[in-house]
Amino acid sequence: MKKSSHNYAVILAGGSGSRFWPLSRSLEPKQFLSLHSTKSLFQETLSRVKTVVPAENILVVTSQLYFPEIFNYTLGLRIPRHNVIFEPEGKNTAPSIAVASRLIALADPAAKIAVFPSDHLINNRQGFKKLLLSAFSLSSITSSPLRSKRVPLVSTS
Repeated sequence: MKKSSHNYAVILAGGSGSRFWPLSRSLEPKQFLSLHSTKSLFQETLSRVKTVVPAENILVVTSQLYFPEIFNYTLGLRIPRHNVIFEPEGKNTAPSIAVASRLIALADPAAKIAVFPSDHLINNRQGFKKLLLSAFSLSSITSSPLRSKRVPLVSTS
C-alpha cells in the first residue's frame, strides 16, 4: 500500500447472496449482479470509490468462493492483488473490517478509512464523491482517541 494518499477504502464483498434470491445465489451473489447497468454492483462500487481513493489504497475483503470474479474486476482497475483479503470463513462484517483496518494501520498510521458494502445501489455519484471527500477532510481535522493514544486495533498478546 503506497502512501500517496492517506485515504483508504475497505470494500466488503463476501456476502452469499441469500437475501436476494432467486436472482442471487451463493455462487452468484447480489454484488456480482448487473441490476441497473452493464456493470455489476461490485464494479459500480469500485469505480465510485476510485474517484476519491487511489487504487493502491483500496482493500477488498471477500470469500475464496469469489476468487475469479474479484481478481477479474480488481485487475482492470489496477487494485494490487495483495489488497484482496480472502476470509477463511464468513463471520459477518466486524471481523472483516477489523482485519482490513489493522493491515491499513500497520502500513499507514495516519490512514483515514471508509468502509463500503459492495452491493448497494447509489445513483448520485457526484453526491457520493462530495460526501466522501467531506468525510475524509473532516477526519483530518478531528482528533481520534485511537490515533492520539496509539492503542493497537488488535491485541498482540
